[in-house]
Amino acid sequence: MKKLAFLLVIIPFVTNAQNSLLPINKTNWQQSIGIIGYTGNVVVHTQSVKSVEGAKPSGFSIDFAKLMNDEGSYQLSSAYPQKGFSFSYFNYGTKILGEGYIASYFIQPNYRINNRLHVQLKGAVGLGYLTNPFDSINNPTNKNYSQYVTPYLQLGIGLGYRLSQHFTVSLATNFHHLSNGSNHQPNSGLNYTTTALSINYFPNTNELKKYGTIPRVFYRKLKPTLDIGLLYVPEQGYNYKLQAERQYTFGLFAQLTKQIGRTSALSIGAEAYHNEFENITNAEIKTNPYLFAGIYGGHEFIIGKIIFSQQIGFYITPHSSYFSDSFKRFGLRYKMSKHFQVGFNLKVHDDEADFIDYRIIYRL
Repeated sequence: MKKLAFLLVIIPFVTNAQNSLLPINKTNWQQSIGIIGYTGNVVVHTQSVKSVEGAKPSGFSIDFAKLMNDEGSYQLSSAYPQKGFSFSYFNYGTKILGEGYIASYFIQPNYRINNRLHVQLKGAVGLGYLTNPFDSINNPTNKNYSQYVTPYLQLGIGLGYRLSQHFTVSLATNFHHLSNGSNHQPNSGLNYTTTALSINYFPNTNELKKYGTIPRVFYRKLKPTLDIGLLYVPEQGYNYKLQAERQYTFGLFAQLTKQIGRTSALSIGAEAYHNEFENITNAEIKTNPYLFAGIYGGHEFIIGKIIFSQQIGFYITPHSSYFSDSFKRFGLRYKMSKHFQVGFNLKVHDDEADFIDYRIIYRL
């Protein structure tokens, strides 16, 4: 999870936004289809997943995408975004983990080096169907995942080379993460790294045209914004480490944000929420207040109507030792209008996911 947090902070996903200085010309976008082969290693990030040490996943993907190579799209971040859908298959190299079938949506900004070579950064989010979840009788050593359908995240970096006007080959390294956000236990998470070789076919052209210098002034005139919102976590299964069952979580939060770049903003905020627990066998949970409050700060990527946030925070209220004093949050939200947003947010303590909350936000 620490590696995941680091990668989430450094990779700027980009796509069409409202702040481009030139209009985006979708008629110039180029369709493509790609085939990717993967080979890699499972990451043993905690002692609970020691049983899968040495497992070597392998698989392939088929990608359907559009390359946004018009000047309006380029002005967003000096990159040529490529976005689309990916359908993947993985054999995880051990019977404990089984196999995975994954569907995801990805965004891949391409940074031009010269007429042939470019750097690629890739981010993907989706769902995976995993064939051999934890079972107390049939598969008791799988502590990585316990549900067939599990959320999926992929981050990667690589080099692309234009073989011709129609074909591009790429070599990349990737980090893959599957976790249900502690909705069902056990849930230590399935993390693995891969090396990927791909070839993409463009029916028309894969050219990354060279454009001029981009003015960088509009975001400096934007004032800080204040968001207030509600968060809610539905019922979770029994958590064996927490020794309690969370019935629901409900709370409030407020956040101040200042845009500092074409696709970047900084944020500070505070949150307070109530946990309702049942079937409690943990004495600390019984004696500590169920009200949690904390302060946090972090960074946001502005992706058109989508905002992707990464934040680090600290509790200011007493809490069980099960919860560390600090926490991390990774969020995704959608701007429905000038004032209203909806989204979800993953909260993590150290290497353990706590919950995924759903939220509605009002921007003042």
